[in-house]
Amino acid sequence: MKRISTVLAAIGICLGLQAQNVSDALRFSVNDYFGTARSIAMGNAFTALGGDIGSITINPAGSAVNNYSQISFSPALNIMGGKTEYSADGYVGNGNPTRTSSYAKASGQIPSWGAVMNFDTHRKRGLKSFSFGVVGNATASYGNDLLAEGYNPNSSYMGYLAALSSIDGLSEATLDKGSYWDINPYYWPAVVGYRSGMISSSGNGDYVGVAQGIASDGSYPVLGELRQKYGKLTTGSKSDIVFNFGMNFNNRLYIGANLGITDLSYSSRMQISESAVNVTDFPVTVDGQTDYFKSMRMREYYRASGSGLYGKFGIIYKPVGGLRLGASVQTPTVNYITEHLWYSGETDFDNAYGYEDISEKDEYIYDYRLVSPMRADIGVAYTFGKAGLVSVDYELCNYSSMRFKEIGSSDNGGFDNSNRSIEDGAGVSHMLRIGAEMNVLPALALRFGYNLTSTPERYINDSGAKVSPGTFTQSIACGVGYRSPRSFFCDLALRSRIDPVEYIYPYPSYDAGTRFVLSPEIVNRASLASIVMTFGWRF
Repeated sequence: MKRISTVLAAIGICLGLQAQNVSDALRFSVNDYFGTARSIAMGNAFTALGGDIGSITINPAGSAVNNYSQISFSPALNIMGGKTEYSADGYVGNGNPTRTSSYAKASGQIPSWGAVMNFDTHRKRGLKSFSFGVVGNATASYGNDLLAEGYNPNSSYMGYLAALSSIDGLSEATLDKGSYWDINPYYWPAVVGYRSGMISSSGNGDYVGVAQGIASDGSYPVLGELRQKYGKLTTGSKSDIVFNFGMNFNNRLYIGANLGITDLSYSSRMQISESAVNVTDFPVTVDGQTDYFKSMRMREYYRASGSGLYGKFGIIYKPVGGLRLGASVQTPTVNYITEHLWYSGETDFDNAYGYEDISEKDEYIYDYRLVSPMRADIGVAYTFGKAGLVSVDYELCNYSSMRFKEIGSSDNGGFDNSNRSIEDGAGVSHMLRIGAEMNVLPALALRFGYNLTSTPERYINDSGAKVSPGTFTQSIACGVGYRSPRSFFCDLALRSRIDPVEYIYPYPSYDAGTRFVLSPEIVNRASLASIVMTFGWRF
């Protein structure tokens, strides 16, 4: 192994056709509707209501409901936080020792903006008015700063890299190649680990991590206790920008259409680090001399940006009195996405002197298409005159129809494995949205909302059946709205979203010689709190 004091290896990774998976597809396809403060406070249950700029993304017919034009914008503060539990034994609970960490990240956003112009035809029957609008509403927020840590005497990320290199028979010449493009991208973390001193040859044809020893039974045990840290910082958002047209027939039937453009950006920096609790437990021979492993750090950098195109059509009907019925259908969205991915690694030893190995950074850019699924909404609402209203929506979306595709080619064979993983790992998601508004004063309204969304994720059980884990995302919201006697209005909304429990494995379980070693398990319980204000004018 090369003598290394502090080593940095940074390389660009071609995402390749193997990299896209069901998690990527769901990240860019699942909607978490934001909107204006009014629509958020009422759980975005606006399929049968309309009349609000936040509703137009859900049902295009909503722009034609009001007989006035309007403009609004909505700044917001999002606070993503949660708690993690770390277990070195591979399972949180069951009496295993765990370590708990908390995290939080705040980010600003403009979840809704837009203008709708209403034109009166001055007809007594038929087409009473029509509307044009340009609206932007956020459908996802990716800001987070997850952290988990604990003590592990059983396994090591460096041990996983060594096992990956050993099992697949990678030679030192392969790992030390001058050009990364000659190596399957799947192995590039092992390349980084080798070049930055995390792994080296064991002398018997295998590789061993610098925190491992070689036992007489042929196993490679971790020599002492490691302090492990896992963190993932994410930023970005997804928004729908729609060009809307709506028509009002006899103040009873409203029809609308959207040409929607999806704008998305996402970036993440994953980091796993390991440090020796007692450096004397980790001797290593370097250039014929004994040194001691001190710490390592591996980083994965990823970012994606893209845009998509879809159409949406909707209808709202008032059959009698205060009853309103609504429905909308959205076509599949064709997204064009560009991704970047690269790694960096560094290893520290106890002695400060030595060689430093730095590799060049070559960033590879990969483009592809993602076809997100169609979705359908139905809604029913009832208005109690000027006293208030209640509304209920249901949305259906089959995420197993998502597909990765090549750009500029009809040959999508390279995505066969990724698309099969979508068929096995995704399914139908159901979303229930409930909202209510109560006018306590002519100029003041109180609002409440609730959402329940079933997970689109699926797994194959022991009998080979595709089943749902039965988890849900829930959110509750409330708000207040003010309407001036003239044109100005201002709304405030508070929303809290609770995500399903997430299980994270920082690296796969692996064979350490003659022993099989479990990866640590991290249980993540996350929630998102949002504060949204809307300022608008009617004219």
